Amino acid sequence: AVVSTQSGHYGRGYFSVIYVRTADNRVKNITLYIDNSASDFEVAEFENLAFREEIIKTLSFPVFHVHVESRFLDRMYRGLTSKIGTSYQRNMAVSTYFAPAELINRDTVLYEGYQFGPVSDESLVHMANCWAEDLVESGVMSPGSHSNVVVIPDRLHALLKQNIHYRPYCAVFYKDEPQPVAWITTHCGPVGALHVDKRHRRKGLARVLVREVYRKIKDGLGIGLGPAAGIGDENWASIKLFESEGWVKQPGKYKGIFMAY
Repeated sequence: AVVSTQSGHYGRGYFSVIYVRTADNRVKNITLYIDNSASDFEVAEFENLAFREEIIKTLSFPVFHVHVESRFLDRMYRGLTSKIGTSYQRNMAVSTYFAPAELINRDTVLYEGYQFGPVSDESLVHMANCWAEDLVESGVMSPGSHSNVVVIPDRLHALLKQNIHYRPYCAVFYKDEPQPVAWITTHCGPVGALHVDKRHRRKGLARVLVREVYRKIKDGLGIGLGPAAGIGDENWASIKLFESEGWVKQPGKYKGIFMAY
């Protein structure tokens, strides 16, 4: 990743913006800070700087993240999403959770009929469709907006392909069914895209997946640091699961914005 920064002072305080770019120069992460005492004019000037045309044109898809440290958080998200053509929703706020070191020693035994297995490229379309439906169901995307269950799967497919090919993941299959019934992947850092088919819920699959992907990440890193997870503040089921596993919520929030071109 390539990091670039801009910072300075307006009349009433300090501002900074940090861009993280991929190898092909796409912006995948923006971290913003502006002093809470800034005037409306100063905030507008900061938005014009942070979200200028060259940045909007190089945003990474299907997902990029924006972190805002300011009381102007909601205003900035509305300004950004209006420029990329999608609706802003307050419930997109995400908190970061860190895993406990002892999680690696916990049980990952599956019920009879279930087994871990590798994901083929043929399964990625099915997984992308499920992910898109999950995002609509959770309120992250609205079926009536540009970011909808019809438009977004192709972009999610590209992200899933990267995750499955190059990063730790875990998938569970049931008997001789060709498609996985549950899975979890790793993005550029945090774990995510946890999904369990509705027919196979309440069988402990999500808990086993969290434990197993954690073990894979720890084995691969070979260091004493555990992974992180980004969980939406209204995703009560995931919050309950991760907290019951000992994952610890960290201070601060960020918001994930889904591209909608």
